[in-house]
Amino acid sequence: MREKNLNGKRFLGSLGLVFCVIGVIFSIATILIDRDYAKPLPQYPVGNKPAFVEQLKGKGLPFSFLVISDTHNDENGYTLLGEMLKQNDASFVIHVGDAVSAPSTWMHRYFLKRMAEKVKPHIPVFLAPGNHDIYYGFQRVPEDQRVTPEVYQSYYGAMSFDFTYNNCLFILCGVDLKKPDAFVDDLRGVLSRKAAGKKYIFLFLHYPPTSMMAGFDFPREKEFLSLLESYRVTSCFFGHYHGYRRSQINGTNMIVLGGGGGPLKSWQSEWGKFHHALKVTVGENSLSEDMMVLQKGTLFRHSLEWRIVVDILPLIRNRVWVGYVFAVLFLLGGLLSIIAIKKTGRPMKI
Repeated sequence: MREKNLNGKRFLGSLGLVFCVIGVIFSIATILIDRDYAKPLPQYPVGNKPAFVEQLKGKGLPFSFLVISDTHNDENGYTLLGEMLKQNDASFVIHVGDAVSAPSTWMHRYFLKRMAEKVKPHIPVFLAPGNHDIYYGFQRVPEDQRVTPEVYQSYYGAMSFDFTYNNCLFILCGVDLKKPDAFVDDLRGVLSRKAAGKKYIFLFLHYPPTSMMAGFDFPREKEFLSLLESYRVTSCFFGHYHGYRRSQINGTNMIVLGGGGGPLKSWQSEWGKFHHALKVTVGENSLSEDMMVLQKGTLFRHSLEWRIVVDILPLIRNRVWVGYVFAVLFLLGGLLSIIAIKKTGRPMKI
């Protein structure tokens, strides 16, 4: 009986020691990450700013650009972005929304930090916002962490953005979910002012039309499709659906490519269910699309840093001393566990 009690104490002591070691590591990591996030970020061309367009050097046709969507702060997304940017002949990247998985300031800070430290884009990355990027009142986000349209624009520039490159018009539509049909008027205005004489017109919008993806509400869809036909829009790129679909409506290529790294939905059909992005090459009289597929997913969808930034730092905020207190407590707990194990009279095995 005594031997059984000793074995039980040794087990509890060893378990406590392992728990305390993990706690110390987690506490120290929190302190170091908090310090790191207090530093200014390296500047990379991520966002919808005229200065980034000015960096583009028009080489004429042919040229290439990259498109991705729905990365959701997932490590698969960052891995895929890194692979995409190895395409040294691409002129820029367009992200079609849901860069993050919740519209909180910490999520966006993590995205910008990861882009700066892991992806390190050498070409501009423009963004069309998705429903997970901006707070509209129906997401569960603490009030002091909400990324409103105004906060989003302070990070990335305009929600809706357009630019001309090599006589091709690129239109990124930002949809305000409090007035979701207003983007159609904005799109009409851009097309009426800038479409004339353009070689190709490309449109980027997070939400696919209902006629292409049943189950997604799309306001003023007939009017939207009529605009595409009237102004001979070449291709539209969408996200939202975490997979790949392609069709053509009235001469416009309609491409859903929401498999940029976010979780693949169990309810989706197997067709198109894989992580991917596109490289589009624009020629004088032709377009080509090369699909870039993530061959091997990451082991963990989110890093330890993500857990700390998203779950821990918002709680302690500027009270980093809490991390030091927990580190000391875990160290003391580990010391007591070692003492308890030694009292059983057997060598410690970890």
